[in-house]
Amino acid sequence: MLRSADARTHTPLLPLAGFEISEPERVGQASVIAVSGELDLATAPKLAPPLARALKEADREMILDLSGVTFVDSTALRVLRDLQRTRRSERPLVIVCDHLNVLRIFKITAFEGTFVIFSTLEKALEAVRKRSSLRT
Repeated sequence: MLRSADARTHTPLLPLAGFEISEPERVGQASVIAVSGELDLATAPKLAPPLARALKEADREMILDLSGVTFVDSTALRVLRDLQRTRRSERPLVIVCDHLNVLRIFKITAFEGTFVIFSTLEKALEAVRKRSSLRT
């Protein structure tokens, strides 16, 4: 099971060896999807359909919790970038990530400017809450 920063568990949607993605969970004004394991050539294609479906159905902010991800390659970055581009709203995909190696990949590839990245789920939820209150 995946564990979010607020100690809740997420229901796994797609368990694979070394890879897991949760069902979207509504937390405040956002839907949170947690991912753990490695995002690479083998797992990235399995990430796209559930995320695309959740993004299409979501009428609120979307937070992708990658705090359980230990590795990301260019294939996974392309999947995330493509999902960001197809969002119906102008809201950016919010990412939670605190793993230094994964953050380094976002920075080296200049993808850190494509997404809004927070180190904890709590910080991401707070930013979403503030952004939502500005719109109302």
